Amino acid sequence: MATTPPKPPPNTPTHCTAEAATHERECLNAFRRLLSLCVTLLGVDPPTVRSLRGKLAEVMSWTKSDWELIWSQSRELDINDYAQLCYCLDEFKQFDRLDLSAEILKTQHEALQNGLLRKSQNKALNPDFTPMGNVILLCASVGVFAIRHPLTDIKNLRLQNSSIHYSMADFTLDLNKSPLYAEGITTEEAEKHLSDSLLICSAADDGIEIIWENDNPRPKVRITSNEILDAVSVPGRHTRTLNKYQSPGAIYHDLLNASILHNQPLTAAIQRIREALDQELNMMKAKGDKGQHYWMEVMYRQFLGFFRIYRVGESVLPAAEDTGTIEATLSGISPQDRGFLLRFASCDVNNLSLFSAVTFEDIQHLHRRGAIFLRNHGETETSELNANISMLLERNDAYELH
Repeated sequence: MATTPPKPPPNTPTHCTAEAATHERECLNAFRRLLSLCVTLLGVDPPTVRSLRGKLAEVMSWTKSDWELIWSQSRELDINDYAQLCYCLDEFKQFDRLDLSAEILKTQHEALQNGLLRKSQNKALNPDFTPMGNVILLCASVGVFAIRHPLTDIKNLRLQNSSIHYSMADFTLDLNKSPLYAEGITTEEAEKHLSDSLLICSAADDGIEIIWENDNPRPKVRITSNEILDAVSVPGRHTRTLNKYQSPGAIYHDLLNASILHNQPLTAAIQRIREALDQELNMMKAKGDKGQHYWMEVMYRQFLGFFRIYRVGESVLPAAEDTGTIEATLSGISPQDRGFLLRFASCDVNNLSLFSAVTFEDIQHLHRRGAIFLRNHGETETSELNANISMLLERNDAYELH
């Protein structure tokens, strides 16, 4: 009777040969992924520039041995190499919002390379890097730069901007010139390879898109996840379309409410919006841009949560003998001529609506207007944020008004 031969123990010649074959296959796939990114990035250059420069033709000529050497060199970059690379990349607008350093660049590059190799990563990609920035970093590490990097959205790489005159057919034709694709590749396969490579350059999707434009301290933010949009849908603010941009404060407010009311896993989205909101406020304050929008964002950032409200009917009033008290949440902020109309919702089953008109000057003294901040409903009462809020409420000079 025939018997199944036993598997060779680890470190035998057969086992080592299999491991070597697997490693070689993983490396070849990594080279192909990086090649697809390099070719697409070089396709950003206008046709005449591509022809005069000749870099695309050079990359297409690299053999597997060339890629092994280039890949090895990129894996062995030291901290001084990253410092010099940082100096160059810092000039591109895709890195404008990053405080680049050699250490940050090294960590991100190593994570991206592990992604190309499909290795498990101990650290996730730094979400502060845009997907387009990650493409540029990977290509730069093997000496590939476009003359300009005008694209801010990685989707334009995949769609191929028609004004650049570089189509998916052109992309496929160029890949077929590479020794890495000696057996040929179809357009469908090429598109799949590119999509796979671009996915590696994208951090985990938190369902939020944030766009910073030039020196504008006010970002454009939108929700890109249908699941999140359904959870935070508010009549008059959100629509079923996902291309409506808003301020970070309004979305931050909705995410916090959705996190509580719908028990949605929104932690990553909340964290990202919170960081954008903090950055927006810091930049606006530095520029002296402290008008209505600034103070509305301050309200969203610092005072979303639970309050003890002094009231008569639906009006929030300073504490007095004839005022009652109720616990409520800040449920809405509407701009007024000199300030805002704040809407509070009671925490009991009656869900009573309460209103208070406040000026900009009132914002740092809400406790004097009958709204005593208790805690933020997106974080614990012992968090650093709430400690800061408590200090803010106790100080008259928490925010300069001039």
